[in-house]
Amino acid sequence: MFQRVGLRLAMLNAVVFAIILIAISGVLYVFTKERLYEKVDSSLQVTAQMILRGTPRPFAHWPGTGTGIPPQLHFPFSRPHFGQLPTVLIAWTSTHHMLFQQPENTFSASGLQVLANDLSQPRPFNQTVENHQFRILNVSIPGQSGSVLPSGVTVQIVRNIDDQTRELHALLLLIFFCISAGLLAAVAAGWFLAQRALIPIRQSWEKQQRFVSDASHELRTPLAVVQAQAQLLLRHPAHTIEQEAGGISAIDKEARRMNQLVADLLTLARADSNQLELSLQTVNLSELLVGIQDLFHVLCEQKGLQTAFVIEPHVVLQGDEKRLHQLVWILLDNALKYTPPGGSVKVRCRKVESIVELTVSDTGIGIAKEDLPFIFDRFYRGDKARSTDGTGLGLAIGKWIVDAHHGKFAVQSEVNQGTTSVVYFHVGKRFISDEHHFAS
Repeated sequence: MFQRVGLRLAMLNAVVFAIILIAISGVLYVFTKERLYEKVDSSLQVTAQMILRGTPRPFAHWPGTGTGIPPQLHFPFSRPHFGQLPTVLIAWTSTHHMLFQQPENTFSASGLQVLANDLSQPRPFNQTVENHQFRILNVSIPGQSGSVLPSGVTVQIVRNIDDQTRELHALLLLIFFCISAGLLAAVAAGWFLAQRALIPIRQSWEKQQRFVSDASHELRTPLAVVQAQAQLLLRHPAHTIEQEAGGISAIDKEARRMNQLVADLLTLARADSNQLELSLQTVNLSELLVGIQDLFHVLCEQKGLQTAFVIEPHVVLQGDEKRLHQLVWILLDNALKYTPPGGSVKVRCRKVESIVELTVSDTGIGIAKEDLPFIFDRFYRGDKARSTDGTGLGLAIGKWIVDAHHGKFAVQSEVNQGTTSVVYFHVGKRFISDEHHFAS
């Protein structure tokens, strides 16, 4: 699936890049072409103005012609470059009859026939004549009394543009080569970028698949227990509640477990979609811990654990009291579950400058060093010995609560030595640094 998506993204990137490259190349080609022709057109216009200002007068100025129209009129024209055909002037009557061309015999009869077909063009234009490219401007000579030129005469100013055509052709080849090379590079770069872009998507997909698989696995066990106990109850419909108390208790326990799992999944799902908002208020963390202390003492005594609460008075911060209460119980519950009888759990809360520090440490089974980077992953359990009746989502929810309060969550642990969890919250304007160390 991801291979096909990657290919589509690569092709899409290549198409977008090709469109941009072709558009830029087209603009560059048109701009260069206009600039080249602008210089030629300017020269043609200057020659046209000189012709209009210097139209010859009565034939008496050319004695011995005998026709009233001179065989050659010396209009001004630009001198040619080396190896370039010169600027040519051709005079035509309204009936497309050539009066003269200057210099003489520049174009053959077939070339003149091609030029005669374009006398109506009002603006400069290009024409190919005898394997050469020319830029042509038609100038209409107004009829004047006493002029040697009959009315309706059109003078064509023909300028050779072979040099400009070669430059444009070379530019077009260069653009074509650049576009071809650019497309190949775009496909390669598009494939690389697509694969890079798919990395977080692939990871997210794999995490989602693993999450769904783990959630299904977690739900399968309690569902199987509930189903089995319900079937046992149905086998003895005449039994009293007292007789089936064990089965009913198992159903109740597994139902509670499933309810907690579903609640935790719903919390994380809403957190992922930013649907959970904190109800911020002033929270006295010291009073919150004091309220939990007595109940936690009872739970620890039942398991044979020693407890110690070191709570600095009046530790206050801005937060969601309900979520902070949930966070504290997640830390305490983990310490309780993973500490064997005879161990101890210590809770400390204090304020250091603008930082509120909450520490929960135990002498439990600890966490392997290779498992520490994954302890906040949902359902992650590196050591099967750590599997208990929990949902496996506690630390993931706790991490979200800490992050939502813009705090820091750090865990230090050694196998069979215990675990220390430290949560930092800032109460000032400056965010906490990463240089805090675990308290001894």
